[in-house]
Amino acid sequence: DRLVDSGWVTSGGAINQVASLLVAQAIDSGIQERHLEHLRQVLRSRRDAMHAALLQHFAGIATWSRPLGGYFFWVRLPGVDTRELQQKAEAFQVGLRPGIRFSSQDGLNEYIRLSISYYSEDEIEQGIQRLRASL
Repeated sequence: DRLVDSGWVTSGGAINQVASLLVAQAIDSGIQERHLEHLRQVLRSRRDAMHAALLQHFAGIATWSRPLGGYFFWVRLPGVDTRELQQKAEAFQVGLRPGIRFSSQDGLNEYIRLSISYYSEDEIEQGIQRLRASL
């Protein structure tokens, strides 16, 4: 109660009242839930597009699991130095992150992380084609 009644809260010094009111309105009106459902559909479609592209272009040379959530595919490319692959892929205008960047013990050398969160289904397909060409 002391915090809620303090000048810190009521003066606008720390909590952004405008943003808080907008968020509250979005929640109360159902906008947030509709937006989340839209994001789920978009990300599901992008995930499925990447999975299909990987099946088409990387079957037999890589392994991965179709994620049940999140923004990333983890792809294993046995025998491939993925740091070198990152440099080669850049020439094909493809971005990837070598797995070693996410390991606390210098592991995951044969893994790459691919994101589905930004690009459209067509761009994902093109990116996977270019990634295969760079390999």
